[in-house]
Amino acid sequence: MKAVCTALAASALCAAVFGCASVKRLGDFRGVKVEGGAEPVGVVDVYNTNWFLFSVLPIVSGDTDNPGGWTTKFFRNTATVENQLKMLEAEAKRAGASRAVNVATFTTDESVLLFLFLREKYHTMAVLIK
Repeated sequence: MKAVCTALAASALCAAVFGCASVKRLGDFRGVKVEGGAEPVGVVDVYNTNWFLFSVLPIVSGDTDNPGGWTTKFFRNTATVENQLKMLEAEAKRAGASRAVNVATFTTDESVLLFLFLREKYHTMAVLIK
């Protein structure tokens, strides 16, 4: 029983450390134009992770209000397409973009410790246009 409690405590600590949300923007296109003559501001990758217990109960998620920070949300599911688009919109405003094109979102899931824990990862990518 002691080993099970230790494994659960270690897993919870890892989940708290690895539950994260981030926004990364790559830029500097040096005058490159895209279709229609528009000028890209950058390519954005928005990332968020959720950890679930028994694939149902959310344990820890990335903080979508502070992506890239050292904060997490406990017992809430913040890795959703809606939150991904919210973080993308906030980054577009920071970059001075008027619109985002080629927006794509995908998810991946992986089980840890024989379905005891499930990690769900969301990625959203887009090209920001001036």
